[in-house]
Amino acid sequence: MIALEKQLPFPRSRVWQSLTAPICLAAWHGVGAGPLVEAEKPRRIVRSTGRANERTEWILVPYAAGTHLRLTHHGVDRRLDRAFLRLLWQRRLRRLEALLPRVTERGLIPKTTKYRVPALQSPWATVDLPYT
Repeated sequence: MIALEKQLPFPRSRVWQSLTAPICLAAWHGVGAGPLVEAEKPRRIVRSTGRANERTEWILVPYAAGTHLRLTHHGVDRRLDRAFLRLLWQRRLRRLEALLPRVTERGLIPKTTKYRVPALQSPWATVDLPYT
């Protein structure tokens, strides 16, 4: 078993959205998040990993400054596997935390939006404007 905890300065609804919405999940987790086995909105999520007897459990507890996240990866027996998965989950949790400012109830806000605008030197130039 692997257990990791993280304090996130975001409301529980936003963290829930990042763990359940396919586009948000793919942005920080990548492919292969595993099928949803159980969900108790907005408190608990259990996903299968696709391997026998392995599953991940996510517990979301609100606290004054945001959400306390507890991730437990059950069913990992070998020490080498546990060490590898601990590093992998730490990396993914950092990616999740970096993504959370862009998560809304409707999905994910893009980092930038490209607009084509006329320019003096060329017929069209592409300009990146921050999405606000």
